[in-house]
Amino acid sequence: MSKTISVGKSPRIIVDVVDGDLSVVGWDGDLLIRGDDDEFRVEEKGEEIFLSCDGDMSLRVPKDASLQLKKAGGDIAIRGVQGVLQLTEVDGDLSIRDAGSVSLDMVHSDFSIRGSKGDLFVKNAEGDVSIRGVEGNVNLEMVADDLALRGVHGNVKVNVGGDVIVYLTPKADETYS
Repeated sequence: MSKTISVGKSPRIIVDVVDGDLSVVGWDGDLLIRGDDDEFRVEEKGEEIFLSCDGDMSLRVPKDASLQLKKAGGDIAIRGVQGVLQLTEVDGDLSIRDAGSVSLDMVHSDFSIRGSKGDLFVKNAEGDVSIRGVEGNVNLEMVADDLALRGVHGNVKVNVGGDVIVYLTPKADETYS
C-alpha cells in the first residue's frame, strides 16, 4: 500500500520505529509512504509527520525535509535528503548519499556516507565506517572497526579501534596536526 501526504518544501519527519529496512529518497514532490497496509502508521501534528512501521518501509520526502529516526531494526538507505538528519539507533547497515548535516548516536553495523553538505557527528559505530566527500566537520567519537576517510573539507576528530585509511589533499601554507 502507498499513501501520499501533502507537505511543504521542508517538513519535519519523525520515524519512531521501523522494524525492517528503511529506504528514504529526497525528491521534488510530497511525502510518499510505501509499505504493507497493516504495517505502517502515520500521524500528522502541524508541520510534523510521525511514522512507524512493523516491517519494511519506503519513503519519498521533499529534498529539504528534516528527518529524525529513533530506532530501525534493519538496513537503512538515505539518498538526496538535504535537511538535517538525526538518527538515534540503527541495527543494520546505514548508507547515506547526497545529504545535509548528519547526527548519528549508534549504528550496530557498517556505516557509509558519500556527499554531505554539512557536518557529520557519530557517537558510536560498531562496524566499519566509510566517509567520502563531506563538506563540513567530521567528529567520530567511537568507531569500533575500520575507518576509510576521503575528501573531507572541514576539521576531523576521530577515535578508531581498528585500522584507519585517510586520503588527504594538503593545501599550501596550512598547518596540520
